Amino acid sequence: MRRLIDRTISRFSAISPTGRAVFRKSGKMNEFLEKKPLMLKLETTNICDARCNFCAYKKMRRPGQIMSLELFEKTARDYAVMGGGAVTLTPCAGELLTDPHLIERLRILTSYKEIGNIGFTTNLIGHMRFSDRQWIEILRSTYYLQVSSGGLDRNTYLRMFGVDKAKDVLEGIERIFLLKKKSGAKTIISLAFRTDKRNYLKLKRKGLLVFNKNGVYISNIATYGNWAGMLDTKDKKGAIKISERRPAIRSGPCAVMATMIGVLSSGTVTACSCCDFDGALFPLGNIAEKGLADLYAGSGRNVLFEKSSGAKEHLCFNCSHYIGLGWMIHRGALDLKNPGNIPLKFYHFFSGG
Repeated sequence: MRRLIDRTISRFSAISPTGRAVFRKSGKMNEFLEKKPLMLKLETTNICDARCNFCAYKKMRRPGQIMSLELFEKTARDYAVMGGGAVTLTPCAGELLTDPHLIERLRILTSYKEIGNIGFTTNLIGHMRFSDRQWIEILRSTYYLQVSSGGLDRNTYLRMFGVDKAKDVLEGIERIFLLKKKSGAKTIISLAFRTDKRNYLKLKRKGLLVFNKNGVYISNIATYGNWAGMLDTKDKKGAIKISERRPAIRSGPCAVMATMIGVLSSGTVTACSCCDFDGALFPLGNIAEKGLADLYAGSGRNVLFEKSSGAKEHLCFNCSHYIGLGWMIHRGALDLKNPGNIPLKFYHFFSGG
């Protein structure tokens, strides 16, 4: 894996003066990723209360499951022993607020000095499952929180998320803003719209002013990834645009596979925490049976990592979710000089993971 990262950064350095400076600093990043991931994606539930028309949730074969606290603690402990670092609780396909043990899990994570920068993405539909006091604890424990929304208006939201919950979500956003201010929490909040209009932010400019005043990072997606080919044009039924294109230039291995590792609610550890929602595409083993460090360093991950960099027969080659490691470096989303420091751009690109 280290050689592949070296080659990626070397190619980038050959075409860019900035890249040449980057290459001279790349040794620390390689050394860092040899030992541990930049971020652990720890899914505690694969249950969702939305039915988004751009999501592969409907394709999932594994049953709905809440990870046990025992398995969660074992995973957190393994990660801390590896050196810890950032954690995202965003499910591969699911909704975090369906997890009744969220507060206990945050307490477990924050009990380890090696673990920090906890983040997650939520649709916020279930915000009322938690009291104001619990939300204040969530905010104080969380570095980055992204709200994924189908839009500000009822019709767009229903069309995109498949449930009539736009009003509930807007009330939830207002609620967490007020609780953040009341508690003094330093949580970075972002708002990610998932719509079918590329100019949605421009169309809703006035309605977004209140969020801009609160310093919220706002983004919009109108073209969606194909989940490693699991979704295609037949799935969209004319409602949304699913990209089936392969990137014209693959700037090295996928940044997700290079920098993260995923643990699903079933305990399955996957090399692709982005698209492997069943743990069947890139499984490395089960966290209940083996240590996270062994699964991360194992030969299985290295083989998958090598193939993901461009082998045409590999699933990664046709995945339109792909974001190249070289592209992430170029955009300043990785800190090669100080790998343990994750730039805010990394969170914006990966939605809190």
